[in-house]
Amino acid sequence: MSTHEPGASTPRDYRLKVENFGPIVAADVEFRPLTVFVGPSNTGKSYLAALLYSLHGNAAWGEVLADQSAHREVPPVSEYEWPDSLVQGVRDRLAGPGHPPALPADLEAALRAACEEKLAQAVSDELRRCFGISNLTDLNRWSSAETTIKWEPSPPAPGASSLSCEFSRTAMSVSIANLPSVSPDDCRFWSQSLKTAKKEVKEFWGYLIVTEVAKNLFNRGFGPMLKQAYHLPAERAGLVRHHEAVVRNLIRAASTDALRPGPRSSPTLPGIAADFLERVTAMRRTGPERPSTVLGADMERRLLDGRVRLRHNGVGYPEFTYKPEAPGSLEIPLARTSSMVSDLASVALFLRHPVRPGDVLIIEEPEAHMHPEKQTAMARQLARLVHGGIRVVITTHSGWLTEHIGNLVRLSSLPEEYRGNLSDSPFALRAEDVGVWLFTEKKRPRGSVVEEIEVDQETGEYPTGFDAVSETVYNTNAEIYNRHQEAAE
Repeated sequence: MSTHEPGASTPRDYRLKVENFGPIVAADVEFRPLTVFVGPSNTGKSYLAALLYSLHGNAAWGEVLADQSAHREVPPVSEYEWPDSLVQGVRDRLAGPGHPPALPADLEAALRAACEEKLAQAVSDELRRCFGISNLTDLNRWSSAETTIKWEPSPPAPGASSLSCEFSRTAMSVSIANLPSVSPDDCRFWSQSLKTAKKEVKEFWGYLIVTEVAKNLFNRGFGPMLKQAYHLPAERAGLVRHHEAVVRNLIRAASTDALRPGPRSSPTLPGIAADFLERVTAMRRTGPERPSTVLGADMERRLLDGRVRLRHNGVGYPEFTYKPEAPGSLEIPLARTSSMVSDLASVALFLRHPVRPGDVLIIEEPEAHMHPEKQTAMARQLARLVHGGIRVVITTHSGWLTEHIGNLVRLSSLPEEYRGNLSDSPFALRAEDVGVWLFTEKKRPRGSVVEEIEVDQETGEYPTGFDAVSETVYNTNAEIYNRHQEAAE
């Protein structure tokens, strides 16, 4: 199995900067092979994770990587056409005599402006779809100031592009920094193609050429950031248990209803939940075994003590059951399993089916419904996913989980000869491959701020604030004990 071993080179990271987004006043987060969001409830952890997903799943990127959006049955609500003047100008330039080495400056500027306009509409649509809202202002909870979003590689790479968005009310503007120029090779290729094309398709080819040129520019400029993303929401257990009860037209409506003006005609799901369900209902047993399949099977064995089975007869929805490892155990429908089993089942199923190395896997509260012992085991499994080349983003409220991630980071700095037979040695994580970000609520300005916290080299723990809760509980216990002693005297 191909793995990303500790110490090996990692894919380039990227940053997401936001202001006045949801409950977040300000955040500047660098996404690494393992990114952890921790902090009190209602401080924006899920909001930022959902924003990351919506950017990865953006409709414009879907045109660049069409195979990555093939799971969707819902066609785009809007068709993003190129301006006729741009199409005509590019076609005339490339169809002219000789082999033009480049597009003139005015056409390059027009192409850049068209790409920015296209992305503005695509980002707006995808945000409203994923969050299930009609107006972008619903994403600004506390402030009347503009919401800003910036997505860029980290550290900046020569020629790499970045995306900046600003919106207020229902208008969004997008600017792209460092969008590459059309290469001479592209100009020569399309010039030759136009000259050899049949007359009746030349008009159509003008739009095709501009579309293909834009795809190439996006790929060259944003390539390291154009990864397939999967989002496993906090409510995944219930969605997987009862997926057959969710009719297909509800999933379709969820992907488009937020974009329609006027009252909604039927109940809908946010696009993130709809995408999750759509992928669940599309799962089949066929297909070759992949490295992530092995990771999913290992997670089932170590955390579920059993196996989730998928049955599908080629018609209708798949059926999921759980078979414990204990001899003589019966296979039972997933709907009758414990909350922990049904919650983890979707993680294992996604690893077994759609997720591949290089993808981004966003898991909300992976420790949900788990005993503390299983929570520390989950930390090891997350490390295995990172070693397998999957980029993982989690939100969590678990001190057990974050503490053991800290142990694995501390372990990586221990020389091999001193690790001995430590059982966690295969799961060690380099400090530079892990980012833990604390969401803290502020009263002035109202909202939350997001700051990176580093592992304490003495204790091996991240300063998440969970210890303050433990101390409060201990002090309360001591006070009650002292009062009992006084009452007994």
